[in-house]
Amino acid sequence: MGTFFIVFLTVLGVAIVAFLVYGNSIPEAWEVKSSTTVHADREFLYDYLSCIKNWEEWTIWSRDVNPTFEFKYEGVESGAGATQCWKAKNQFGKTKICGGDRPNNITYMFSFGHGHHMMKGVIELKPRGCETEVVWSAKGDAGKNPARKIAAKMMAPYMQKDFEGGLKRLKAIFADGQRGNLDCEEKKVPE
Repeated sequence: MGTFFIVFLTVLGVAIVAFLVYGNSIPEAWEVKSSTTVHADREFLYDYLSCIKNWEEWTIWSRDVNPTFEFKYEGVESGAGATQCWKAKNQFGKTKICGGDRPNNITYMFSFGHGHHMMKGVIELKPRGCETEVVWSAKGDAGKNPARKIAAKMMAPYMQKDFEGGLKRLKAIFADGQRGNLDCEEKKVPE
């Protein structure tokens, strides 16, 4: 029994050291970014995305995707201070519009787990002829704690998938051009 206990402690010690070494090798800062082109005018899209209630429609964090989501709203309806509080199963959090530069970008903050986990993000709107390129990004800082850095590294691919899914839904909403307030034609280059 004594040999087994020594082997167990040795293996456990090596695993802890490996965990700490690996965790400390991961950068503290992390970022997730995804983009798509949407058939909508930048100004119209800015106003649509600045309205926090619309996030239920275009992100995958919605009742359509997960019927357990419950939403309530605080503050203003649109722009800086517009806040969406959400709950799904045993998870809950907040998405808050922090500001923006119309029609170029919208800044937001997302927190969950009693505010222990927070990320800041930007939705950039870039003109592309009659369409708009939407670049959705978020970044955070896991700090020096190896466990938090490993958790952030493991979470990033899921966030990437969520961003891609949300942008796919956003693109579909405006696909027919009826909602995008488009009042332009592609400029033809003279021959």
